[in-house]
Amino acid sequence: MSKYAYAFEPDPVAFNILKSNHDLNENMEWYKKVNLLNKAAGAENGYIIGSITSGGDSLSSTLFYNDATQWKVETIKITDFIDASNLKNERIFFKIDIEGGEYSLIPSMIETLSDQNNVLFLSFHPGIWFDPIIKNSLSFPGKVSGWLKVIRAHFGILKTLPFKYFYL
Repeated sequence: MSKYAYAFEPDPVAFNILKSNHDLNENMEWYKKVNLLNKAAGAENGYIIGSITSGGDSLSSTLFYNDATQWKVETIKITDFIDASNLKNERIFFKIDIEGGEYSLIPSMIETLSDQNNVLFLSFHPGIWFDPIIKNSLSFPGKVSGWLKVIRAHFGILKTLPFKYFYL
């Protein structure tokens, strides 16, 4: 069992669901070890705006900040969070599933991920980039060009990782 778990959930609808589920387990031994943050892990400290739907459905993303439903959320740089939480010399397991945001976050974490003490479980979401390309491009060559751009970005991230990985 880990010492602590930190859950970053920027989607306000999903965060409220997460908090309700967490609170239902207040009598569990692990309850006080789980820390919920209504923030986003980011490449920099600041704020982001984003959504693709009404929220709470695992589809919100900073890639779609121009959509009708949106919110502003604080971001915290992972390295700053590690320092502030005194986790520098701890073994850290990162589970990252941020609907397209991994393309900007992971390059900012290379030094942290290079530490042999840390583990990364990463979900990629190239499809979130494909959908607008398919909808907005009228020509087949335009769609192919867009798909290639997304694939290059996707594999560009993989090439920067400072360790071996499995791609499923």
